[in-house]
Amino acid sequence: MIGGIRKNKTLPYYIDFGFNQITVYLPKFFGMESNASTTKSWVYFTIWFVILIGLFMFYRQFFWLALPGVITYSAKGLRLF
Repeated sequence: MIGGIRKNKTLPYYIDFGFNQITVYLPKFFGMESNASTTKSWVYFTIWFVILIGLFMFYRQFFWLALPGVITYSAKGLRLF
């Protein structure tokens, strides 16, 4: 295809201008062609969030220990990385 966007199986999308063999590679963006389910990430997020609330209620000085799990799995559930 000349002058269009096409997809190579090993590379992300790229634009082939067709003249002088110029090819510009485009990186994959967030959620692009990601058909994977995020259910597992949301389940892990819910578990970590319950732990966070429990720590905040009973051991307030340690609630921050659950923050990495909450933030990581919410970002994975939103397909940010």
